[in-house]
Amino acid sequence: ELPPELGSVTTLRGLNLRDCPIRFPPPHIVQQGYRAILAYLRSVLAERSVSATKTLPVVEKLQLSDLMESGVEEETEPEDKDGLQRFRELKDQLILLDQADLKLTVNGSKCLRSELLSSSRVKKSKAGVLPRLQLSHLKRSEEKRTSAMNETRHNQTLLEQRRKLEALEKWRTEAREAQMKKKSLCKQRRWETGILEGSLEDRSMKSQMLDLGSNEDRSARKLERDIRACVESIQKKGRNPCSTTSEQMAAEAEDVEMIRKLQGQLMERRSQGKHHEKDLFSGVSWPGFPSD
Repeated sequence: ELPPELGSVTTLRGLNLRDCPIRFPPPHIVQQGYRAILAYLRSVLAERSVSATKTLPVVEKLQLSDLMESGVEEETEPEDKDGLQRFRELKDQLILLDQADLKLTVNGSKCLRSELLSSSRVKKSKAGVLPRLQLSHLKRSEEKRTSAMNETRHNQTLLEQRRKLEALEKWRTEAREAQMKKKSLCKQRRWETGILEGSLEDRSMKSQMLDLGSNEDRSARKLERDIRACVESIQKKGRNPCSTTSEQMAAEAEDVEMIRKLQGQLMERRSQGKHHEKDLFSGVSWPGFPSD
């Protein structure tokens, strides 16, 4: 048998009631579930409290009759009225408890169960006062829920704003880095272009120098060949004299003058080649590198 005092607990889920030969409450109550068992135990407990309060005025009446014999009949009437009033209040309280139990079993609402527990506590503390169903805690819970939702929305708004600011700052940083990288690439390209242009100019200058050198070499060789030919002709004329001395001397003078002219031209060509070579390799002709 389950004691009726178990009706004051919140739930019976902690008890293992499977395959137990329970005689009290009845089997049809047990089959309905732990909520029906709790309601039945609470009703039994309330009936016991009503029976105890019902016998209380009789005891008081006996005690008063033992102490005071006079005026007992006059005092018993209001005491009986008080007892009836208490009985009615307890009866109304039991009706409210039964209605709350029925609502709890049908809807399964936790709020009604908390109201039932609060009414049972009030019944224990004040047996002669009819408890009222208080709904203030429901309003408080609703206000708390509303404030929590508002706070959550505010936090979400702040978080979204922070994310937007972080994304904007990241985009600015990436754009700044891309711009700096583009500038560095442009500088590097200009520098490489300057080097390429300088190398091309250097090659063209070298080719011009080689062309000039080859032309000067050819002209100098030609002058040397002419000088040798003149010397050989003079030597041949000296070995085979076929004219007079005056003619030979005039011819030799012409040949010597020709040789001197050729030698002068040769020396002039060589001096011009050296001067041009100095101009080609001077610091002014080299291209400058682009400055950063």
